[in-house]
Amino acid sequence: MAKGTMVKWRGYSVMHRWRNLAAVLAICSAEAAAHAQQIQSDYDQHTDFSRYKTYSWQKSGSPDGAWQSSCQMANTGS
Repeated sequence: MAKGTMVKWRGYSVMHRWRNLAAVLAICSAEAAAHAQQIQSDYDQHTDFSRYKTYSWQKSGSPDGAWQSSCQMANTGS
């Protein structure tokens, strides 16, 4: 076989088939990982959660605090 000649099997190059197989296996693995996630939660269904409006601000890395105050004003509308 001459150098640079592609090996073909049923009209497709062998490398093309391996690449497609790798893509299919990657998609199947991602699909299996996505379905493996299960989340369960439970809460008191008689609790009125509309009364709770809590949040807190963490300190920003800005030395002058301008970034933190502008973010707070943008999010609270004040």
